[in-house]
Amino acid sequence: MCVAVLDIGSNTSKVLVADLDSLGNLVQIDQKSITCRLGSGLSSGKLLMAKSTMEEGIIALDQLLAFASSFKPKRIRVVATEAIRKFENAYLFTEKIKQLYNLEISVLSGLEEATLIAKGLMCDPSLTSVQDFNAFDLGGGSLELISVSDRKCTGCNSLPLGVVRLAEKFSDNLTGKLKGKSILDIQREVAHKISSDSSILANRSVCLVGVGGSVIFLRQILRSNKLIKKDSERLKFSEIQKVSKIINSMDLAKRISSFPEVPADRADVFPTALLIILEVMKKLETETLIHSFYNLRHGLANELLLKN
Repeated sequence: MCVAVLDIGSNTSKVLVADLDSLGNLVQIDQKSITCRLGSGLSSGKLLMAKSTMEEGIIALDQLLAFASSFKPKRIRVVATEAIRKFENAYLFTEKIKQLYNLEISVLSGLEEATLIAKGLMCDPSLTSVQDFNAFDLGGGSLELISVSDRKCTGCNSLPLGVVRLAEKFSDNLTGKLKGKSILDIQREVAHKISSDSSILANRSVCLVGVGGSVIFLRQILRSNKLIKKDSERLKFSEIQKVSKIINSMDLAKRISSFPEVPADRADVFPTALLIILEVMKKLETETLIHSFYNLRHGLANELLLKN
């Protein structure tokens, strides 16, 4: 009995179809993601979602529902995160979804989002033997920080440090090279916001796990350039920094042609993503980042399946 979890994000909307195996472990059947930048404009203070943005989100959701329906899931759950949390007229979007598909959208609080990410990471087989770790999930509108001790979530927070949010806030031209002042402004913003989060900074001696599309693309770049082994999930600060410096020196067209691992519709904000990842690693005083494919959707799917 599989379930489908649709996540309406600030930068990308995604769906996961999953089931439990005979031992009760979560198994991913398939997944799909579509870039639809619902969180564009969050940094400007204009907290009204444009009609065109809503229409783009509905088209993406329609495609994801069609994809999920082909697996005949017993349950479909739709959740939304930062963009829908913040836009004052987001209720028009959620009401339209209900009208079109008879589906309720659960708008997660930042704390709920971070907690589900922690639960998703607990399902990752590669982390089974890891008792204590810190983690982050970098999205378009927010950055979720999680602390796990003895396999229990001991701290979590959601900070307004999403990739799209900071890219739009500190760069006046996303098609050009990232300027020195923009780089410094992004670094300072991330460092300042994370410094105020005592829960994640309490234990810096444990490993750091990274989640999100930007981390996936980064891992693919490092693998393509033979900076890590093919199956390695461990990404070194020094190698990430090298990639960041190269990408910061390129305009958008050059980034797209030089780094095909990054989707063209994400390449404009990818330099900002790398700066955020590096700053998180600095604040947590770690030289290595462990990438996990498990996330909020896995945590919620596991909950739904266990209830049944």
